[in-house]
Amino acid sequence: MTSNILLLGDGKTADDLARWLQSKGDHVTQYRVNHPIDLNSCPPFDVMIDAHFDINRKMTAWASVRNCVTDDAMVFTSCTAACVTQVAALMDRNLLVAGFHPWAIETLDVMELSRPLQEENDHRWGRLEQFWAERGKHVEVVDDAPGLVFPRILSLLVNEASFALSEGVATAQDIDSAMVLGTNYPKGPFTWADEIGVDEILAVLASLHRELGEDRYRPSLYLKKLVYAGRTGKYAGRGFYQYEQEVMSDV
Repeated sequence: MTSNILLLGDGKTADDLARWLQSKGDHVTQYRVNHPIDLNSCPPFDVMIDAHFDINRKMTAWASVRNCVTDDAMVFTSCTAACVTQVAALMDRNLLVAGFHPWAIETLDVMELSRPLQEENDHRWGRLEQFWAERGKHVEVVDDAPGLVFPRILSLLVNEASFALSEGVATAQDIDSAMVLGTNYPKGPFTWADEIGVDEILAVLASLHRELGEDRYRPSLYLKKLVYAGRTGKYAGRGFYQYEQEVMSDV
């Protein structure tokens, strides 16, 4: 089933998501807060997907597009660094909302969804699961918590690897090789982090540390320094590794 989708976000994760949805036959309009486009000439959108991980950017984008979606629109909002109950409360419209994570959309077979408390008895919620199932994803509904499952566990792995790197235990390449060859992971933690975005990894850890207060979620200083320096991964040209600068393409 083809949908008219409004995608909020920029960067590699959002661009990958737009490309994947288009490959499934959907019509995708991508809205970037820093490079806004006029949506007045577009027909109302029946699906909105917000790939921002920062709650303030979510609300800034929502304020700009809130009149461009239908009254019964399905909304999927990235919950790598926020819980969907909080986001749904701030949206001030009775829309059908689910949390999800957009990481590695082109390679993962599973789609994690989280349900806000406001919709715990909403009979329409099956539509949200059906949307992803129709596009070939196995849907798992998980608890409403920042990071969901895959982002939470991967971020912890990257964080521990970052501590090991900063302590001189091994080089980044050696740590990646140890995890690929020693545990049969498809990619090493630093390669994963650079592809997803070091800033997104940090956002997950910071949110979990803030919400749960447990030291195991405390981000490593080196991870924070990479983000401070703008070395947020492959899309930026440099993260744990250095890359040839990628050119952002409009979708």
